[in-house]
Amino acid sequence: MITPLLLAVAALLVLLVMTDVPRLAGGLPVVGRFFAARALDDHNAGASVYDTDVRFWGKVLDSQGVPLEGVHVRAAVTTLRVKPVKGGAGFREFDVIEARTDATGRFALEGASGFVLKILKMTKDGYVLPHDQQLSTAFGTNYREYLYKSMDGQQPEFKPDPANPVEFRLWKLQRPEPLMIFNPEMRIPVGGPPQNLSMDDHGSTTDPDFKYTPDVKISVSEIGTADSRRWEVRISGWNEDCGVVKADPSDPFLFEAPENGYEESITCQYGPEDMDGRTGMEGLRIRFFVRSKKHLWHGAVDSVFPPPEDGRVRPKMEIWTNPAGSRNLEHNAARPLFAPPLKPPSFHGLEGVRTGSGTN
Repeated sequence: MITPLLLAVAALLVLLVMTDVPRLAGGLPVVGRFFAARALDDHNAGASVYDTDVRFWGKVLDSQGVPLEGVHVRAAVTTLRVKPVKGGAGFREFDVIEARTDATGRFALEGASGFVLKILKMTKDGYVLPHDQQLSTAFGTNYREYLYKSMDGQQPEFKPDPANPVEFRLWKLQRPEPLMIFNPEMRIPVGGPPQNLSMDDHGSTTDPDFKYTPDVKISVSEIGTADSRRWEVRISGWNEDCGVVKADPSDPFLFEAPENGYEESITCQYGPEDMDGRTGMEGLRIRFFVRSKKHLWHGAVDSVFPPPEDGRVRPKMEIWTNPAGSRNLEHNAARPLFAPPLKPPSFHGLEGVRTGSGTN
């Protein structure tokens, strides 16, 4: 039985033969190329059983749901087959296909065979993708992946439908302002005291022992049983000056903080069966806004809370904060306008807190 592992080994042997041909005599390279070509043909014949004709229909809209014309879409179709790159500069196991949206925002990708389609880029001047997709596309990695043929028959396969194209959203940049954009690390003990989170990533003032007042405190508690494990995440403002509000699930951007609706705390529950569809990570995706009740700053948090390990939860978090008081949070993470540090709490008439030399 041909397996993906055997195919990968065969591909490696093909590359070794093609690149390490002995050159002790004039005829050897020709012989080496002959056997390499045979090995390549045999490998590709076995690998082709995992391929199918890839067809994909999509539709691109702006943040208001209006179709966008002229969006450039670039995708790659992955296969286990190996093919020489034009010009003889190595080998690759994918085909690149491109398209542009029409007046209705629709596009079609076709003309390649493989088992996975990956959307690499989706660009239009003046528009940006949601934050979680901006950096991946800027640095050449995919942000949407669709499986057309499962290797083991267990993974769910994508079924393209021209009558129901996959929708994508782009945001039209209006007036981006300088933001603080960062990825904090947290280790939250289950059943332990709340851990503090700051919406500012610029550290302390001139006093090395002084830190800005934390803005958010997060705790995780066990609410299930030994047979049915469940956890509750509680996210609260650190004091009466800070409020939190859950993001609208239909908003993929979080580029404008709400004007109202902030509460003292929010809660979410999840179990080991939860999975974040965006990252493929086990756990619950929690998206929320934070603000100073005096409107001195607004921020957004996009996070995934996985199941605990060793009694601690280590969420994956992305934060972007506008320290100027504006609710405007739009940005291009690949070309950000960096914000200056927040001014000391005393500047805003707030009370600071000493936390020692550690981080919040």
